Amino acid sequence: MKQTREERRKKWFKKIEKEVEKYLEEQKQRDKEYVMDVDKIDWEGEKVLDKKESKAKKKAYNQSPKRKAYEKAYGKEYKWKRKFGLTPEDYNKMLLKQNGVCAICGNKETIKRNGKIQDLAVDHCHETGENRGLLCQSCNLGIGKLKHDLFILEKAMEYLK
Repeated sequence: MKQTREERRKKWFKKIEKEVEKYLEEQKQRDKEYVMDVDKIDWEGEKVLDKKESKAKKKAYNQSPKRKAYEKAYGKEYKWKRKFGLTPEDYNKMLLKQNGVCAICGNKETIKRNGKIQDLAVDHCHETGENRGLLCQSCNLGIGKLKHDLFILEKAMEYLK
């Protein structure tokens, strides 16, 4: 039995539709794989680690001799300069001006890390970057937890009265 032109046309379209669907499905899969690969790469082309890998890598680096040597060479002086624009001399001037005590509570630092008493923390305005003074860890954490907001600090003072 001979097929009509219309039947051949329908059969051909079904075949093409199947091929197109197959092609689109393959394309979708390739795109999905590509997106998954791209999600693991940052802008510099480096592989982005998931949380567990990142924590493990950070922990390994923090315990490495390279990190210890870096801290020994640059340490807190480098952090002061980078974060606050302070040289060790500037820090010592602030410390002398405050008589070596916290600008809020008037006490010396008591918190220890690795058996050594920590330095007073440099308090600064997060909006202007201006250094305000040196605080003990307790006072620094306290005003940080209250979000450096005067209204919240005043409410806390009222509460304590």
